[in-house]
Amino acid sequence: MKNSKLTGTLQDEFYFGRNSAQGIRQSGGIMQLKNSGGSWENISKSYSVTAKMSDYTVQSSECDGFHTLTNKGATGEVVFTLPAAVEGYVIIFSVVVDGKAISIKPNGSEVIILNDIEYNSINYIHYNNRSNIIKLYCNETGKWYIESDVIIVIGASNYGYTSGGAAAGNLNVIDKFSFSTDGNAVDAGDLTVARQTIAGQSSSEYGYTSGGTTGVDSNVIDKFSFSTDGNAVDVGDLTVARYDVAGQSSSEYGYTSGGTTGVDSNVIDKFSFSTDGNAVDVGDLTITRRSGVGQSSNSYGYTSGGISAIYFDVIDKFSFSTDGNAVDAGDLTVARRYEIGQSSNSYGYTSGGTTGVNLNVIDKFSFSTDGNAVD
Repeated sequence: MKNSKLTGTLQDEFYFGRNSAQGIRQSGGIMQLKNSGGSWENISKSYSVTAKMSDYTVQSSECDGFHTLTNKGATGEVVFTLPAAVEGYVIIFSVVVDGKAISIKPNGSEVIILNDIEYNSINYIHYNNRSNIIKLYCNETGKWYIESDVIIVIGASNYGYTSGGAAAGNLNVIDKFSFSTDGNAVDAGDLTVARQTIAGQSSSEYGYTSGGTTGVDSNVIDKFSFSTDGNAVDVGDLTVARYDVAGQSSSEYGYTSGGTTGVDSNVIDKFSFSTDGNAVDVGDLTITRRSGVGQSSNSYGYTSGGISAIYFDVIDKFSFSTDGNAVDAGDLTVARRYEIGQSSNSYGYTSGGTTGVNLNVIDKFSFSTDGNAVD
C-alpha cells in the first residue's frame, strides 16, 4: 500500500504483512496498528520460534499466534500437551526434522475439530511433514480447530499395540510399533496373564486387554501405559469370564461384547477409564455370538460378524451415551468369523476372517448412516 490514508473508528485495527493469511509466519512478522482515539498506535508483537527436543506442555503465554513451536534438534517424536482451550487462543506448530513426528495432545475433555468433524479428547494429532505449518485456534471454549494444508493423522496414540495371543503356547507379550516410522515392533511389557482370543480397548493414556482364555476362561481387565513402557496391571474383572470377545472404546469407557464360555454370549460389558474397577453389564447384542470384532465411532460401538450355530453377517450398533441393547444396523458382504476390525472417523472396517475358507475381503460401513457394508 503506497501513499494511502488510513481511516477508522475507535478500536479498529489494521494488519500489514507479506501475506495477510500467513503474516504471522513470515520472518519479518506483521505490523499491527490500532486506532486509539484519533491516533494510530503500533501494537505489533514480536514473533518467536521455539525448538523443543522432548515432550513439552504448551504455556498459555504461547497461545497468542505469535509463537511457533518446532521439533528442531529432536531425535524422536515430540509430544506437545495443549493447555485448556480458551476462546481466542492460537497455537502454531512446525516439523523441521525429517522423519520425526510431532504429536499434539489435548488437555482434559476438549474437542478437536478438523474439516467440520469433531474428535473427542482421547485423540492425538500426528504429523511429520517437514517445513509445513499446523495451526490450532479456539473460537469456542473447549474446542480446538485445526488449520493445516498438510495431511495429518488423528488417533489415540502415536503407536500401535498388540497384546497376548498364542504361538507355541499362550503369550503375555505387549508389542509396540510406531505409526510415524515403518519398522518392526518392540516388546514393551507383559500382560498379567498369558492368554489368547482377547479384546482390546484404548483410552488417551492407557491400553486395555480384557477377557480371553488360558485354557480356563478369563475375566481379567489388564491396563498398560502408553507414555511409559512396562508391564500391565490387573484393574478389574468382566461380569462374565469369557473368550473370543470383541472390544470397543469411547472417550470414557471400554466395552467388551459377545464371546463364549462354551455357551455363546450376547453381553455388553462396560468399564471406566478414569477409575479402576470391575465392569458392569449395560446391554445385549441382538444375537449371541463369539469371534466377532469391534469398531468404534465417537458416539457408538459396533460388533460385526462372528459365529454361533452359523456364521453371522450382522453389524450391531450400541450407544456410548446411553446404556442399552444394541440394534442391527446392517450386514457385512460375507458372513464370517475371526475377522479384524478397524475404525476411521467416518467408517468402520471388517477385514479378513474365515467361512471355513480364509478371506481377503475388506468391508466398509458408514458411521453416519445405518446400512450394509460394501466390499
